Amino acid sequence: ATLMIVGGFVMPHEPGVFFPRKEQWTAQTTRLRAHYDAIGARIGALGATTVIDYTRERFVDRPESYDVIVDILGTSSFARCRRILAPRGRLVYVSFKVKQLLQMLWTSVVGDRKVRCVVLVERREDLDTLRALVEAGTLRPIVDRLFPLAEAAAAHRYAEGGANRGAVVISVV
Repeated sequence: ATLMIVGGFVMPHEPGVFFPRKEQWTAQTTRLRAHYDAIGARIGALGATTVIDYTRERFVDRPESYDVIVDILGTSSFARCRRILAPRGRLVYVSFKVKQLLQMLWTSVVGDRKVRCVVLVERREDLDTLRALVEAGTLRPIVDRLFPLAEAAAAHRYAEGGANRGAVVISVV
């Protein structure tokens, strides 16, 4: 089985705990060019077979087909992805709007390639697991800069500029 993750790595320090280790999978980065090398190395260390730099190549133009495409940000259209979905393949939206919901309904009755819209629910057990990983030092968030709430616009400008090498945090305290 092959898996394409679109938008799965937006920061070079994100843990890849929800990605399969035994499957062959491909990931597309959605980060600025300045972070591509750091992200590429991180994704490769997690077992990705290919890292696609979206500023150079569109994943929908590649010759491969995928059993599952997971779109984290909801930016891929079913019309474009249909060609690279394997027979009985699935396009899974984690972030979606009415258009994707309608595509999910339509594909549930027409064709063998399907759209799925998933809603992730926060569970206490998941938060407890993350807390335990942080407390054990296994998961260590990397904070580049901390901005007070009054400087939220500056924080966004800084993050969008691509110079950050970790999370940009806005403090509300």
